[in-house]
Amino acid sequence: MEIQKSPLLETWDLQELRYSFVWEDYRQIFSGLALLPKNSTPNPASANRILSIGSAGDNAISLLLTDAEEICVIDLSFAQIALIELKLKAIKLLNHQDFLQLMFAYDERKALNQYQKIRSSLSRETLNFWDSKEKIIQGGLHYQGRLDLYFVKFRQKLKSLWSTEAYLKMLHTDSLAEQFRIFSQADLSTLANLVGQFFSRSEFSRQGRHESQFKFVEQEDLGSKFMKNFMSLIGKQLISKNPYLFNFLSGGPLLNESSHPLWVEAKYLKIQASLRQNPNRLTFLRASLEEFLQTSSSAFDFMNLSDIFEYLSDEESQSLFSQIAKRLHKGGILAYWTLFVPRLAKLPELSYLEKESKAMSTQDSTWFYSGFHLFRSQ
Repeated sequence: MEIQKSPLLETWDLQELRYSFVWEDYRQIFSGLALLPKNSTPNPASANRILSIGSAGDNAISLLLTDAEEICVIDLSFAQIALIELKLKAIKLLNHQDFLQLMFAYDERKALNQYQKIRSSLSRETLNFWDSKEKIIQGGLHYQGRLDLYFVKFRQKLKSLWSTEAYLKMLHTDSLAEQFRIFSQADLSTLANLVGQFFSRSEFSRQGRHESQFKFVEQEDLGSKFMKNFMSLIGKQLISKNPYLFNFLSGGPLLNESSHPLWVEAKYLKIQASLRQNPNRLTFLRASLEEFLQTSSSAFDFMNLSDIFEYLSDEESQSLFSQIAKRLHKGGILAYWTLFVPRLAKLPELSYLEKESKAMSTQDSTWFYSGFHLFRSQ
């Protein structure tokens, strides 16, 4: 049988770091895990076996907080796999403050020092990759993905719409009314123009993402969609409690209990302990999803597959959904996002959890995605 390969293998530079942080709300994944049949696992908030698209690794690594026996992480990009390996080794070997230093490079010299502490533990290929990326490490690994660098450019323009004092107050206030009041002090027409410029289809595909990711996108005016979603989120979620909003607007990590698990010391230490006790519990592999599903005999309880389907035609997506259905245990859950292109499985083997999907989509802590989708294997 001829192995089906992802069309992205022919268009993406797999040595380019596309994402250095996962901009998908990890809490939605955890909520999806809670839908697994309670009699299938000791803990309903986990699964025996999880398959996850790697991207920058943050959400897959956070799954070590669950009781999952095995977490299999795949990505077709060598650069992304190299980043995941680097993060795993850093978490295993560094204390929390040193990990944040490596990710955010508060001090360039100290960031390089943290890399030196872990470099000998890296595989040869990954070591060669990062040894040639000293400037990236000095600049803070968190900021160095193609998309993340684009956000840095946008943030530099965005901050000029408020005074420094007002901007900082907006980031840290614990009042939604005060947050929205300060937000509204900006010239919203200028803000809309800025969003429209940066997130137009032409600019976004040229600098922030890859043009192949827009192959099936029909909308031209993407900026207005982002502006509407962003304003809605600012009106209902505190920046000071939302790690994605806070990081997007400040550039730094949110350091409180509401933040991403890797930025919360207590949760970081639990993940670190898990890696030290059982380093084989999370495995990572460079492969496209298509190749993995056709060459592996493994079956899973839960699959977290990012937003990969909208880069494929509907016909290609349905073929991939069919392969996924064969690799999900009965009662297992498929979870993924859509951004610009609607993609839903049309198979009797996968039952759409529409009510749960809509509820979780409205609770999203980010403003990019049009929907979070959950299917149960029949």
